[in-house]
Amino acid sequence: MHPSTPPTRLQPHHLDAVVHIFADVCLPSHSQPWHMHEQTAISSSGFLIAPHTILTTAHAILSRLAVVRVKKRTTPQKYLARVIDIAHDCDLALLTVDDTAFAAPFLPIPSGPLPALQQNVYVVGYPSGGHNICISAGVVSRIHIKRYEQAKGMGYLLTVQVDAAINSGNSGGPALDTDNRVVGIAFESAAGSSAALENVGYLVPVSVINHFLCDVEQHGRFRGFCDYGFMWQRMDSPALRRYFTMSATDTGILVCDVKRTAPVSHILRRDDIITHIEDVAISNAGTVPVDFAEPLPFHYLISNKRPGDKARLRVLRDGSPLRLEYKLCEASEHVLVPVRELRAQPEYYIIAGIVFVVLTIPYLEANFGVDWATRAPPRLAEITHNNRKEFKDQQVVVVAQVLSSEIILADCAFHDSVVTKVNGTVPKNLNHLVSLVHECKEAYVRLELDGDFVVVVDLEEAKVTAQDIMTRHAIPAEQSLGDLVKQSSSVAAAETTSATASQTVTPP
Repeated sequence: MHPSTPPTRLQPHHLDAVVHIFADVCLPSHSQPWHMHEQTAISSSGFLIAPHTILTTAHAILSRLAVVRVKKRTTPQKYLARVIDIAHDCDLALLTVDDTAFAAPFLPIPSGPLPALQQNVYVVGYPSGGHNICISAGVVSRIHIKRYEQAKGMGYLLTVQVDAAINSGNSGGPALDTDNRVVGIAFESAAGSSAALENVGYLVPVSVINHFLCDVEQHGRFRGFCDYGFMWQRMDSPALRRYFTMSATDTGILVCDVKRTAPVSHILRRDDIITHIEDVAISNAGTVPVDFAEPLPFHYLISNKRPGDKARLRVLRDGSPLRLEYKLCEASEHVLVPVRELRAQPEYYIIAGIVFVVLTIPYLEANFGVDWATRAPPRLAEITHNNRKEFKDQQVVVVAQVLSSEIILADCAFHDSVVTKVNGTVPKNLNHLVSLVHECKEAYVRLELDGDFVVVVDLEEAKVTAQDIMTRHAIPAEQSLGDLVKQSSSVAAAETTSATASQTVTPP
């Protein structure tokens, strides 16, 4: 049993560092990208980590364009806050209050070790159900790698699980140990309603918080977490290990494929066996030992690094040992279908009533719901599942909808189709598609879509009816792209990009 009151009582100045956050957010529509959704009000928690600087969760504000106000517990006044940076990958956001009258104590983020299992923790915040500050007591019950829901599949990071109640509105509040030191920030509770999941909450640990803060301090923004750049499988099977001539003492993972845009593609090959990362042995299950918990997935070691850092591997290739080194880059650089829209307005382009957009997870969610994987057209689900770029600026362009006009019918069956060619050329991205249309010297533009659809646009008719379509559907502009800039995004350019990598053969 953990005590109902802290052994070391939280002092008023510790509580005064915790603030109530109010955010008004207006997010773009991904089904009609020229529109914005109705404004949403969000109530959550945060705490000062330095004078005028507040740490909270990304989902507490959702957007850099949110209007954010914060309130101290000792006064009813709300102060306007400004978003410094937001990192959905680790569900963190940094705010600042410019008003010099805003003064409150702060809770610095330590650089020490993770909390121990069964250690008492106290989650402080402003959960729903009241307006005053609330303290929940619990213990650390688990330390493991978990997918952060706000990252939408991109962020598998270290997480501290506690049995303290974390309710709606608690997100962003600090978790303190018995010495009043920050051990994490509350960000999620377990989903579901079964008794087995009651009072299960999750903290972003200080190691992840410091990763975020250091990147913002050094680079002015959070650049994201790194991706190791390859697909792999376990090597539990004795037959598999014998086939690849591994000795009885060798352990590791098998490389199934290498991402084409990743720097590691220059040195790593399919069927390589990675035995060590950062000189730490990888088990046949793909885990590495750590001193604070049970073995964790090997990519935990990569998550501690920043874009531009180097990763060191030991590899068996055709039975010969190698040492490899390569420069890491941000995980999102390899993702073909973005997990979120970072622009104030999603990209779109309209011609002859045909609305072209970039395929993103928010687009799929807007049109097919959170279970889009089973409801979206199989082709879109397949592209999203594979989700790997072939070259740097690659985008998947889809027909989002068809707006009815005198020259085209709205019930055409090619919405949600991928554009495969424009006048015989494969569009690299939406910008490129617009360029191909604008540069066309013929009377017609031929669009080829997956499913063997062919759509022909009469450019003169499209020009004549453009303003009528915009007016009829209350659309302010035909495109969101602004000035067209020719992009060097060819496959050839990506293939010739040199990566910082070295390879040496280790003596047997």
